[in-house]
Amino acid sequence: MNGPLAQLFARLSGDVQRPPRLMYALLIVTILAFTAANSFGSAFSRAMTLGKWAPLAALTVVSIITFFRLRTHPKAPALASIMIGALALLTASSAISSRSPTVFLNALTVFGTIAAGYSISAVLVATNSRMAYYQLIANLCRIIVLSTLPFYILNIDLGRGGGAMGLNAWTDNANTLATILAPGTVVFVAGCLARGEGWQYKHLPFLMISLGLIWVTGSRATVVWMILSVGAFWIYRRGLALNTLLVLGFAMILTIWWQPIMAYLGDALGLTSESLRRRTSVLSGREEVWRYGWSLFERRPFEGYGLGTSEEILTAAKWRFVRHQGGHFHSSYLTVLVELGLWGLVTFVLGLGATIVQALRDSRRTQNLSNEAWVYSALPFALMMGALGHAGFETWVLSAGNVNTLNFWTWFWLIHHQTQVKVRAKPQLLLPAPNASQRLRPAA
Repeated sequence: MNGPLAQLFARLSGDVQRPPRLMYALLIVTILAFTAANSFGSAFSRAMTLGKWAPLAALTVVSIITFFRLRTHPKAPALASIMIGALALLTASSAISSRSPTVFLNALTVFGTIAAGYSISAVLVATNSRMAYYQLIANLCRIIVLSTLPFYILNIDLGRGGGAMGLNAWTDNANTLATILAPGTVVFVAGCLARGEGWQYKHLPFLMISLGLIWVTGSRATVVWMILSVGAFWIYRRGLALNTLLVLGFAMILTIWWQPIMAYLGDALGLTSESLRRRTSVLSGREEVWRYGWSLFERRPFEGYGLGTSEEILTAAKWRFVRHQGGHFHSSYLTVLVELGLWGLVTFVLGLGATIVQALRDSRRTQNLSNEAWVYSALPFALMMGALGHAGFETWVLSAGNVNTLNFWTWFWLIHHQTQVKVRAKPQLLLPAPNASQRLRPAA
């Protein structure tokens, strides 16, 4: 496929190895379609909400076919694959027992997206085209930044609330705009850390503007994404040994001061009965739906209610809420707990934990690489860690309709697949110390 859209993004990506053209073009179209579906409420956005599934389905099929046509491809990571497989079996069991078309369709789209992320990741690694993928994310973010700036300068907000809660610009709401900006902003951070050719004008200006736009959206969850992603670069650079000590120290602190820490957080976040009476919380209504979600879990702690049933449950219970709006629990982890039960959350968290450990183990190989090489080796880990922090306050990791879900599972599998890439340390010229006869003598 060699259409004008593919040619445009090929020029923007520069002189880097690109993945197979058909898969690459479909990836571009899919991300653009999912982004357009988040525009302000209109006939166009409603059409894109339905139409975005066509390119995703085509991309899934093409990426899987491309994966199987590779002569060599990365091996499947054992533990992470087992955990995702177990999660799929739990979801299938839930769909069969519930006999609900909603649960079945959600399971199909979610695990189809996870399979697409796996295939895309494997193809990117096998064809040495990861940089083209990162540049694609960066270029899309540049487009979002340039299209948002006029709305901000002219004080125009087309989304819900008219900008009362933060900058909406052309999107549905402020949180959506910040979420769309987040991945590309992390790529800009990587570009500035790597300090490759032209980073001062390719990455730094867009990083500063994008961070400013995220701030004026008022999306605190996306600010958490940025902080955790930047911290993840530091963690990756430190290696496994130091991070193990940090984790053990953190675990010791939690063990000793668990009760006062939880009491403070419960009061600060509005999750206690006393704070509920005072109606003091920074969670913008999330505390209401979190408490209700926990009560649902207590009723069905192991079997759950079925993948994708949250909207139906919360719509029926909307009379309970004062501040909360929408049909989601605003936490990916609580959503998994309610929909798939305790076993679903355990398998999900174990899969994520195995991936984090794999990233830190692999970081040892990159310690002696060039600055640019180690930064882009760390980039999938930084993207995923920021996304996991954001997922604590928004529901999207197991929601195939979200703009970032496909990318998230691509980052997840990239962490595993890129460990099989051979790395070569940057050669360094070591000069012997001069002997006595070679030392410079002061002039007479």
